[in-house]
Amino acid sequence: MSAPTGADALRRRLLLDLCHLAEEPDGISAAAELAQLLQRELVGVYVEDEALCSLAGLPFARELQLPGHAWSPIGTEGVEAAFREAALRLRAILQRQGARHGVASRFESARGDPAGFVAAMSRDTDILALGLPPGPSGRAFGTFREAWRAAMRSRAAILLLPARIARRRGPIAAFVSGEGAQGAATAATLAAATGEDLLLLQGRRGTAPPSAALRKAIGEAGLEEPRLRSLVLESDTPEAVAQALTRVAGRMLLLDRRHGGPEDALALSEALRIPILME
Repeated sequence: MSAPTGADALRRRLLLDLCHLAEEPDGISAAAELAQLLQRELVGVYVEDEALCSLAGLPFARELQLPGHAWSPIGTEGVEAAFREAALRLRAILQRQGARHGVASRFESARGDPAGFVAAMSRDTDILALGLPPGPSGRAFGTFREAWRAAMRSRAAILLLPARIARRRGPIAAFVSGEGAQGAATAATLAAATGEDLLLLQGRRGTAPPSAALRKAIGEAGLEEPRLRSLVLESDTPEAVAQALTRVAGRMLLLDRRHGGPEDALALSEALRIPILME
């Protein structure tokens, strides 16, 4: 793959929200691999929760300590130490996975609101990566929901990463609708770089052959025709997409955020346990 030039050179950052990513290396590894494949700098951002820092200074603030189940004051020093320990641990994981995949990485830390900080610092040329909490409680409580809403309001592309990745090999899939070619073009680039097949998923309402723009994008990515596959789904529902990708053991899915809702992406990531990129 040749280095990007001109306007494409600005599309160089993959912002990894480390506050909303399980510390298992799967998610960070998948983000580092994608940054390498798309020739982006991997920027891990850890945000110390300013609300928790403020709470620690209040005389009535208490925490339940385990395993003794005793209530004790929330000390400012303890909170600061926990933030430092988490930052050091995440920095080490980021550096290790960046080196493993041969991608430039950078760690940044700040104090603010974890729900919206990374989305606020993103620009329209970025990919913003969030980790999907491993259980329903993690998605219902905490700051993930607000971080997800902030990401969807941003103009950056969004990478949704499950806590545990189901597979690292298999077709790169893109759900195409109408004449849109952006997501499929990125999928073609990834398929060409990884040596995987490109699978174009279409609903029955969009069964037209790939548009000229899409064919051109696939050709420019260097993907050979035999590695291009198409599959017409019975419906456009997340369930139909999940069933199709389960059958072919796809490793990644690209969606056009204009045609797929945020809840659909969450449901698909939970069901498939593969990275989902929304452009």
